Amino acid sequence: MARTPNKRNYTFHIDQETLYEEVEIYAPLSKKQAVYLNDDDHDILLFGGASGSGKSYLSLLKLLIDCFEDPDYNAMLLRESLVQIKAPGSIWEEANKLFSKVGAKSNNIQNQIRFPNGAFVKFHYLKDNQNDFQGSQLTGVLIDEASQIKNIDDVWYITSRLRGKSKKRKTLRMTANPDRNSFLCDWLTKAGYLDEKGFPDESMDGVTTYLIQLQGDFEFFKSREEIKEKYGDAAARSAYSFVYHSANIYNNPIYLKDQPEYVFKLENLKKLERDRLLYGNWFASQGGLGYLKREDFKEIDASEVPLGLTMIRSWDLAATKPDPNKSAKQGGDPDWTRGVKCAFDKETGNFYILDMKSMRDRSALVENLVYKTAREDLQLSDNTYTSISQDPGSAGKALAETKRTKLIALGAKPVILKPRKSKLTRAQGFMIAAQQGNVYVVKNTFNESHYTELEHFDGDKCSGYHNDIMDCLSDAYETLVNGRLLPNIKVNRNNPRLRNMIGPTVLSNRRI
Repeated sequence: MARTPNKRNYTFHIDQETLYEEVEIYAPLSKKQAVYLNDDDHDILLFGGASGSGKSYLSLLKLLIDCFEDPDYNAMLLRESLVQIKAPGSIWEEANKLFSKVGAKSNNIQNQIRFPNGAFVKFHYLKDNQNDFQGSQLTGVLIDEASQIKNIDDVWYITSRLRGKSKKRKTLRMTANPDRNSFLCDWLTKAGYLDEKGFPDESMDGVTTYLIQLQGDFEFFKSREEIKEKYGDAAARSAYSFVYHSANIYNNPIYLKDQPEYVFKLENLKKLERDRLLYGNWFASQGGLGYLKREDFKEIDASEVPLGLTMIRSWDLAATKPDPNKSAKQGGDPDWTRGVKCAFDKETGNFYILDMKSMRDRSALVENLVYKTAREDLQLSDNTYTSISQDPGSAGKALAETKRTKLIALGAKPVILKPRKSKLTRAQGFMIAAQQGNVYVVKNTFNESHYTELEHFDGDKCSGYHNDIMDCLSDAYETLVNGRLLPNIKVNRNNPRLRNMIGPTVLSNRRI
């Protein structure tokens, strides 16, 4: 007789209620969270952009997985200060609770958690301390609340430390709440991840872009081929793949289940904060700490600028090249050379910002930029002045005269300024015009980091922000509004009285 097979017993040894209550499961709770947690395809990732999205917890869970799987995995978790890292209920405490589940041990002196297989995570701060990371060979870096990091050079320097021995992908992960004054807002805007109002563009969510730094500016591209066509193969190969996974509290169901009152609070905030914290609007901001707000500058197309206005290119010169091995306090974030081109309409009182040239390099290259730009401005209009500031003392006077002579030889109209007032006093005229709604900016002249610099201007060199752009605008406004510039004379060629006075031969040879 054929033997009847035994029926398998599918009875659980642990009943479902006990299993649910006693066995902890660590996993993403939504598709959005799962996509971020399983993303091993990008060099630089940004997750979050709204409150309650679970960004810190998911990033810790990703660190746990990578450390658990690879004994050669070493990582750093960074915030702006150690106080933030180790405060009660901080990410340090959350990491200890989570990592201890797999036997990881923490060292409170070295701020380090080591796993049984040898992998470890070091906790540290990131604020003008690039020397702390020299010699580091890291596989992964997590910057929690990255929008609080003021110096973008600190973040960029960290990418050079991603060279660990682990076979896993070398990755910089960042989490953040929206902050219009953050470099991340500028990145997301350039890369196209935000719509025109500052909300995450759903069609770009999770889409790969490519990031490179050139002459201190960051540029984003859709593909490496696009970079290769513009800058060559070397630049294309060195670009970092970048992605933004936007998320909010609705992508984190645990809040909806366990803390509905927190969701209620977010949904009933004032519109500005609700847009920022609930819906992830990066443009929603109370403005900077200074006298100006982003809304004071009205962006227009170049075609909207009236014709025939007297223009000036105002320069604020510097001659120091950034040193990636130095912190900002040590001179690693020197002033910019800026040349801002402006115009003023005396009939309407409107002030127009038309263009800006920027550079941080040695004095010879800076001078070349000034003279090259003067030639370009002359080709566009012979009614453009070039303004150069004169430093105090005989040496400053001699240097200014040398530049003036070279500019005259080029056919330019140089103006030498001798600033004697404080930065704040010099800027008052321009700032009043901006607050009254009389300042217009041609689109693509300024990016978000430029507006951030202007928003934080308070006349104090120690504010942590540069004053280069404001210095140029102050000088340009003062010169155009109160200066004694001689505009080109406009003559109507068809005026019969004028023809009788000077004759057709002279008229035919003049620019009219």
